[in-house]
Amino acid sequence: MEESFEEVRGRVEAILTEQSESLHLATGVKTFVPAIGNEFHLDAVRIGAIDQIPTLQITFHWDGYEDQFGVQAPLDQLDRKDRESMHDVGLSWSQLLTVYLEEDLLAYGREIGGATKRTIDGVTWLTWPSSEWIAPN
Repeated sequence: MEESFEEVRGRVEAILTEQSESLHLATGVKTFVPAIGNEFHLDAVRIGAIDQIPTLQITFHWDGYEDQFGVQAPLDQLDRKDRESMHDVGLSWSQLLTVYLEEDLLAYGREIGGATKRTIDGVTWLTWPSSEWIAPN
């Protein structure tokens, strides 16, 4: 079943604000952990547009930086994504976007320091090579 743009927005927001249960296999200890990390502080998840292409915009703060950061992905990609491969791994488009964000923010060599940055209206928009995120105009 296809997710509408508003469903994607709502699910991404929920994933990024709710902590999930993590089980340490060796000890059996369960803890609750944030989706990205303790450094990540979500400001908003919105539907926007670039050149009339609908986008999902995620703005956030990151410990150690004063900037408000943002990333955005084209929502028109929903229809062009390979649904079979997403189904095979059991992820929806909204879940996949949060995984991409986590990988880009936490992977060595990518992180905020490895991103291309463009500040517009007080938001520093981030993009990385070979990522789903697109730069604003």
